[in-house]
Amino acid sequence: MESKKFDIIIVGAGPIGLLLAAIVSEQKLKICFIDKQSKEQISDPGYDGREFALTRFSWRVLESAGILGPEQKALAAPLRAAAVVDGDSSYRLNFEAQELELDQLAWMLSNHIVRKSAYKVVEKQETVSFMYGREVLAVEEESACRRVICDDGTCLEASLIVAADSRFSVVRKLMGIKAGHKDFKRMAIVSRFRHEKDLEQKALECFDYGHTVAVLPLKESLCSVVLTVPPEKAKELLALDDASFTKAVTPWTEKYTGKIELMSQRYSYPLIGVYAKSFYRRRFALLGDAAVGMHPVTAHGFNLGISGAVFLGREILAAVRRGEDIGSVKLLRRYHDFHHRRTKPFYMATNLLVDLYSRTGPISRIARKTMLVLGNNVNFARRGILQSLSE
Repeated sequence: MESKKFDIIIVGAGPIGLLLAAIVSEQKLKICFIDKQSKEQISDPGYDGREFALTRFSWRVLESAGILGPEQKALAAPLRAAAVVDGDSSYRLNFEAQELELDQLAWMLSNHIVRKSAYKVVEKQETVSFMYGREVLAVEEESACRRVICDDGTCLEASLIVAADSRFSVVRKLMGIKAGHKDFKRMAIVSRFRHEKDLEQKALECFDYGHTVAVLPLKESLCSVVLTVPPEKAKELLALDDASFTKAVTPWTEKYTGKIELMSQRYSYPLIGVYAKSFYRRRFALLGDAAVGMHPVTAHGFNLGISGAVFLGREILAAVRRGEDIGSVKLLRRYHDFHHRRTKPFYMATNLLVDLYSRTGPISRIARKTMLVLGNNVNFARRGILQSLSE
């Protein structure tokens, strides 16, 4: 069967896969995206409750790629501080941008805004094409390429296949790459509220006993409220009408937000961490959540995906300039080593943090409060946390 030939095939037209295409665009590589969603879903995605806390590095990358223009920047909310609270304690672990002599730690911007803008940037590239509403059934290896077979029988060949198709990546499984999964046995319920009090551009994370509440400041007196609860509690909350849901949430947020008014529908996501055993095979790479799927509590997931896309993109560009194979094991091994060093400490530390603050026994309660005190008073640890939030 005759195959269509490309330089790179990217499975998954999410923001990280699209960013990779934008980064390598200067070399006019022939790229094909395969995604199970329709063109309408990819080109004009709706709000899905997810908000990114973009670090300074991520902001610069998206700006340089043309994904952050004046329109997107106008919708971003600066995040100047963050605070962590344990249970009903009045003690807070506080982080302020001014400690690093910065104007802000990060910028809050909705996932759908980034996705829509990234698609616009990439879709107009003459050497990029899209296969919408298609799924990958098989990936085969040839001597000088890999062949992808789609569910409609279409065959495509490329020097490099990149899987950016979510933490539950089908292509990762097809390639036989195993991944460690951590089920946190929690659901995240996300919704937007209008709030009464001034949040002062500060994010709040309250680790209560039995649930967690995050309040993320947005534009125009809006905030994103993320409730992390056991599945049975999530089912109960999602079954409520809007007024009853707001009434149920109010006691958890009122001291931070004042009165609240629900301004969006509710979105729910199972919280499952994923870490692939390897990020590459010959002529194949995992990117974004397909490589590392983080718990959202520390807001590192998307930023780590961006750093991975930047490194892989630069390696591809350098190989093209030198006339080398963009799918070589040597190149992809460098990407794997970089991304592993970059992500593993964050992944392990985040999981330990979530495990600790999910426990409610007396010893765990003491440990939880001790962690906050250490975070406020141990300078090297404090500065490390601040830099990880902002860089």
